[in-house]
Amino acid sequence: MDGELRRALGRKEPSGGFTDRVMAALPAGAPAASEPTQVSGRGGQSRYWTGLALAASLAIAIVGGRIWNEQRAIRQAERTQRDVEVALRLTSQKLNSIQARLTALSARRIASHENAPQQ
Repeated sequence: MDGELRRALGRKEPSGGFTDRVMAALPAGAPAASEPTQVSGRGGQSRYWTGLALAASLAIAIVGGRIWNEQRAIRQAERTQRDVEVALRLTSQKLNSIQARLTALSARRIASHENAPQQ
């Protein structure tokens, strides 16, 4: 049954005079077409390779796009990490400065209480 379908649906060369009959059926004044040409000796193979090239190009574009997005996300994460490290460093410096001021203030208060007259 497969063989019958393939023969029935397979590519066949048109019968002799086909082009002349089609041209005669066209309305008068229609532009004449040149002889049909094939891209390669086997028309089906040409379509196969064109489709395969298109599919490969599409796959490369998709994979390339994903890789580019992943690299962009990695670069963004690295920038964010650097920004957080800088923010933490600045916060730490400010807290150390505040702690030093509080320590100095506390030491002065203790000293002033020790030097204050006793009642």
